[in-house]
Amino acid sequence: MKLFLITILATFGFSTSLTTISGFITDAESGEALIGANVFLKNTNYGTAANTDGYFVINSVKQGDYILQTSYLGYEFKEIPINITSNKNTRIDVELKSKMIEGEAVEVTAEKKKFQREILTSRITINPLKLRKLPQMGETDLFRTIQMLPGIRSQSELSSGLIIRGGNTDQNLILYDGITVYNPSHLGGVFSNFITEGVHEAELVKGAYPAQYGGRLSGVLDIRSKYGNSKKFAGSVEISLISSKALIEGPIGKGGFLLTARRTYIDKMIEIMNNAKIIDFTFPYYFFDFQGNIFQDFTENDRVSFSIYSGDDKFDWPEILMGFNWGNRTISARWRHLFNEKLFSNFLIADSRFWINMDMGGFLKEDDDIVDRTAKGDLTYFVSDNNQLKFGVELKDLEIHYLATFNDSIEIAEIHQTPIYGAIYYNQKLNYHPWVFQVGFRWNYYDWAEEPLTNTSRFSVKRLVTDNSAFSFSVGRYYQHIFTMNDEYSIQIINAWIAQDKTVPTQYGDQAILGFEYFSYNYNFTAEFYAKTMNNLLVYKEDRASMDDNSGFDNPTVSDMFTPSDAVAWGAEFMVEKKVGSVTGNISYTHSYVVKEIADEPKYWANWDRRHEFKSMVNWEINKKWSLGSVFQFGDGYPYTKMLGTYPYWEPGNEDPTYQQIPGTRNNERLPNYHRLDVSLTRHFTNSWFDGDFYLNIINIYNHRNIEGVYWDTDSLDDGEPAEKDELKMLPILPTIGFRINFR
Repeated sequence: MKLFLITILATFGFSTSLTTISGFITDAESGEALIGANVFLKNTNYGTAANTDGYFVINSVKQGDYILQTSYLGYEFKEIPINITSNKNTRIDVELKSKMIEGEAVEVTAEKKKFQREILTSRITINPLKLRKLPQMGETDLFRTIQMLPGIRSQSELSSGLIIRGGNTDQNLILYDGITVYNPSHLGGVFSNFITEGVHEAELVKGAYPAQYGGRLSGVLDIRSKYGNSKKFAGSVEISLISSKALIEGPIGKGGFLLTARRTYIDKMIEIMNNAKIIDFTFPYYFFDFQGNIFQDFTENDRVSFSIYSGDDKFDWPEILMGFNWGNRTISARWRHLFNEKLFSNFLIADSRFWINMDMGGFLKEDDDIVDRTAKGDLTYFVSDNNQLKFGVELKDLEIHYLATFNDSIEIAEIHQTPIYGAIYYNQKLNYHPWVFQVGFRWNYYDWAEEPLTNTSRFSVKRLVTDNSAFSFSVGRYYQHIFTMNDEYSIQIINAWIAQDKTVPTQYGDQAILGFEYFSYNYNFTAEFYAKTMNNLLVYKEDRASMDDNSGFDNPTVSDMFTPSDAVAWGAEFMVEKKVGSVTGNISYTHSYVVKEIADEPKYWANWDRRHEFKSMVNWEINKKWSLGSVFQFGDGYPYTKMLGTYPYWEPGNEDPTYQQIPGTRNNERLPNYHRLDVSLTRHFTNSWFDGDFYLNIINIYNHRNIEGVYWDTDSLDDGEPAEKDELKMLPILPTIGFRINFR
């Protein structure tokens, strides 16, 4: 607290300056913000980078004549003469035209200055330029790109979440235009929830994230959509054997709009291939997405925008007695306001909903609904070029309803929860070459906890070794009050959400990260070592070997259904990235451990523990017309719990027994190693009206059927034979062709 008061006094006591230069950096053809664009005064030390809205501030500028230099990778370099007079602030908005300028010294210098001023520990930004350079597996996909980063994995090919450095899928905060999204991906990780053409930028923080984020233990994925083209009408269409999608955007009033939609038909394609005897495999699944944005600029300092997202997943697989329907709905209104040239703000109200309807063969049904109503305000005060302060407030009104039934008549459990969550945060970044410091505090309130008030602190430091290399260290504590129903004995497709109540302790975790990074225009190298603890994680209670009746829970508490566990995770990650040239991409290796422990039980490997993981993602621009992409991943098999046997159970009034399985110790076996290679061949074309691509995409080109899980068929027990072990195999070779057209 004493450190907090000192920094506040220093901020407001020594922040006066003679003159300020500020403004927005945008794309000349669309009006979209150029996030992170570099802005400098030529031949001086004055300079900064634009924020997530393209806004920049250069403080304490002395009177005189200057040349304002602006640059952004993939755009023209621009110089603007300006005259600064004492005590008169200058507002200048800059539009940059798209133009590939590879290797110019000014761009190298600008990116180097940005590297020297930012703490990038465990942080990766994916913008439109990077997306265009990445391998295209049918369509460039944000989520699939994230899965290929070191320290991140999908729990399985049927998983809808991300495992980040040993944390479960529910430990990641997924934001879409500031709104919490509770299901981050569609089935299989082949597509993300969000249509790439509608995404402006995504920032992934794999750990030790700053104080403006809260409510999760592991990582943050902050996705920002495009506002919509305010300059001209444009659009795109893409059709393949797997999906179709379309986008239209253009000006409206004093702003712009964007609409985009997508529908997959993997189910129909596989059905046709089955009928033609090409494959012997069914996969009855499809999804639909819709995104929409509209904004208006009422003044040069005020923008009001609205955004909406809707996604539905339909999965009905009679062969394994599974039927699922789940989806997301988000809607929000945002007001961006400049109080003055130094005080920048965003205010948001939003409604986010996620639901699951599950039917297991008609005898076990599960429904889960979560409603999240959020209001928050985020403000940034640009004290000086070396001192930036962020602070804000967040309030969530949550409503969760969970219902599980057996044979439509026996209620297993029903939970209805209405907790309130609130937070206030403060974060400050200081630059003192060769040092960069970031300190943050977050005060949390959750009314359903035994101790509703918690507070955390986060700290990061970076030390430049040379102009191109640096060491960094970050540490922080994090709290989480909602979680998913994790059944560690069963194959999971998607998990239902539950909120903590006063009968269980609050989940919390501590993280520490040590990193080294080397920056150059052509190559980047990063090495990071992390350790994290995760305490009071809630695991579904296992009753398979001690079933006494089917009476279920009568108005259960969280402690009736879940038991606390602790976990530790540690590891090392290495990645080399090639950014320019005809061949681009990255290669990475991760070595990691995840160990969990439940009271009175032996320690065990987490479901997603994987010792070794190798990934590569490479794109080769053969010439201006042809490109070849490949994505390969290899990793150890995940642990699973081997069943030791079965026993008969006679329900009252039934002559024939039912058979219950007897599990061994948790995760006492491992699945076979996982590996898969995807390739794509793309033909580019262009003319004065549009440009586009034809592509051939082959997922799992050598048809390796990875094992998703193991289960035992007990039908043979009726004939006196042992239960038969079956394996649930995942995607076979899956070819597709398609084309995309972007209208100018």
